[in-house]
Parts: sequence; structure tokens; C-alpha cells
Amino acid sequence: MRRALAVAALITALPAAGQPPMPQVGDRWTYRLTEPDRRDGPAERSYVVTVGAVARGEILDQVSIDGGTSFATRHARGTRLLAPVAGVFSPYLMVLESRPLPVVLRAIEIADPACTGPALCEVSARVAGWESVSVPAGTFTATKIVIEQSWRPAFATSGVSAGARVLTVWYAPEMQRAIKYSSRLAFGDSPPMEANFDLELASYRVAPGPARVIAAPQPPQVGDNWTYRITDPKQPQARRAVFVQVASVSPALIVEHVSVEGGFTMPWRHARGGRLIAQGVSIFSPYLPQFEKLVVGGELGYIESTDPGCRSLFVCTAKGAVVGEETVEVAAGRFTATKVMVQQSWRAAAGASKDQKELARMHGARTLTVWYSRELKRAVKYQSRLISGERVPLEADFDLELTAYQVK
Repeated sequence: MRRALAVAALITALPAAGQPPMPQVGDRWTYRLTEPDRRDGPAERSYVVTVGAVARGEILDQVSIDGGTSFATRHARGTRLLAPVAGVFSPYLMVLESRPLPVVLRAIEIADPACTGPALCEVSARVAGWESVSVPAGTFTATKIVIEQSWRPAFATSGVSAGARVLTVWYAPEMQRAIKYSSRLAFGDSPPMEANFDLELASYRVAPGPARVIAAPQPPQVGDNWTYRITDPKQPQARRAVFVQVASVSPALIVEHVSVEGGFTMPWRHARGGRLIAQGVSIFSPYLPQFEKLVVGGELGYIESTDPGCRSLFVCTAKGAVVGEETVEVAAGRFTATKVMVQQSWRAAAGASKDQKELARMHGARTLTVWYSRELKRAVKYQSRLISGERVPLEADFDLELTAYQVK
């Protein structure tokens, strides 16, 4: 029996546009499998995956544990909770999906015999953002997905008790496969599957894909202008307009005049480097492709947080990456755009408070997604979403999109 749980909320999040290339036949990943509850053998074993075939958007691989008999698994598009030893979740998710991933994943297939017969299982998953994760093979910037699986008896005399586990998965684009799984029993005495284990990448042999550099746009010209609309996703009726016009252009500097909802016009200077700045809301370097070479899948360099809220009570840090190219639709039209994602986090500055609960509330993070149009020479859309935190140094939930423009 196969069961799926459709999760309602759909929020644009980490995309698959510009995803890593498909693995090649012979690619191999060696993991360290740790099962602390195992009683019939060593708690730590070797888990080796080898690609046997790749065709028509499917991947066939072979898994061997401690050099024993290998078993084959076929992987296709979609999200699946699998059944082999140390049951895992869609290991090639990031290379097989051709559409953007939502924050909350939908219709997860449970392909695990443990969830048939006496046990009924349900599962949900969400994209938790990016983080740096260390495994024996190295340290990677990875996409983190959290899966919650629960089970209950299918009938009164099934002998199954209710329970649940949390499975966390990390995907690193350059590895083309999940690099770490961590499963922990949340509650229950006798789970129908292995519920406590870690599967960590120890070594790999992966054919590198060619780096794809995104062509830089033509520089803007004096007089080019763009009008944007800022909205709060929780209060769509609350809108503000932002008007931007180029005042001067040189190879090293773009100067523009910015006014927010008819307020005072302020000059802004943009040069090389990634910066989070306050233009009505906290946005990221609107002319980034003009000054930086953007490589699909590549990480951005140092990002400076210049928001006023990050200068007193809070300490802010940020990191980012170039996701790829995709079509984005805004009020001003439909454009092919380069997609960049920035994750900003903050914590209380020294001396901000002596209350430990208050200090904990001041820790948080947000994800900011930016779409740059080569045709329009500037960012055409920003989407910011709060990931965690109760006290924030800036407006963390907003959409900013282009409504009108004039470019030469």
C-alpha cells in the first residue's frame, strides 16, 4: 500500500531551476551509517551507493552495506520515503525536480512496507532553508529539509503502538545527492522502522559538471527608472510604492535617486560587493549582475548587512548563492531572470539584554529571494520570509515587485 499526505500551504521557496546536472553512471558516494539501537551487529557500518543507469529523468542506483549483497533502487521525480536499510527520503530530489520546491512539500509517497498491514503512516515535510553542515567528507552549504513521520495501529489488535520520528535531510548541490540524514524517534516504544540513525557522507567520486556563467546585462543609462510595489503577505492591502531613477553611471559605480511612497528623494550609491540595504524594506544589491560574475550554483562572497537595525542591538550575518535562471512574473510583465537566494541571520549584540529569554527571542533568520532581469538591468522582484525569531531588527516578511519601468 502506498499512502500520501497532501499538505495545503504552498509558499515559493528553494527552486530547482538551474539545478545541478544529473549524476553519471559510475558516480559513487560512501556514507557512514550509525545505528545506536542496533543489537545484531556493529552500530557503525559502511553504506555505498553507485549509479548504474541514468535515463529519461530516472536514476537507478545500487546500495551495498558493509560490502554485502547490493540492492537496486529506482528514483524518479517526486518526493518519496523509501524502505531500504536506514530508510531515506528522495536522495536525488534536487537534481530530478524541474520545478521550484515549495516551503511545504506536497503529496509525499510512502514507499515503505513498514507502513502497510498493521501500521498506518502519515508524513509531512518542509524546506527549512540553508545551513552549513559538516560530514566526514567535508563542510558544505546545504538545503535542509525536515520530515515528520507518524504511525498508528491500522486496527485494534494490530499490536502496533502510536509513534513518530523526525528525519532531517541535507542536500549539497555539488554532490548531486543528499549528504546527510539524521533520524530521531520523537515518541513511541516500538517503531515499525529504524527510527534512530545517522547517514553521513564520508567520501565520493562524482564527475564535475561544467560551470555556467550568467552573462552580465548592459549597464543602465541615466534616466532609466523603475517603479516597485511593496506588500506585506499578511496584509496585502497595505502597499507602498518605491520609485528609482538612475542619476549617473560609471564602470565602478551606479548612483540612483530613490523615493518611497512620495517621501524625500534620497541618493544611493551602488558598487561592487553584496550588501543588504534599506530602501523602504531591506533588499539586496539591486545591480549585483552589473558588478559580479554570477556562476550557477556558486556561492556569493562576503555580504555586508547595512540595515540600521543591525548596528545597535543586533549582530547580523548573511550568506547567499546563485540558484539559476527562471521565468518570473510581476505586475510589469513576464521576464527571464537570474535567481539569487540570501539567508540572513541575527543575534543579540553584547549588552543588548541580561534576560536570557529575551536574548533567545532575539535570535532569528530570514530567507530573501531576488530575481534579476538582464533585459531590465536591475532586480525586478524580492521576496523575504521570516524563518525564525520573535524580535527582529528589520521588516522580514514582504514582497517587492516591479510595476512599471522605462529603460533605454
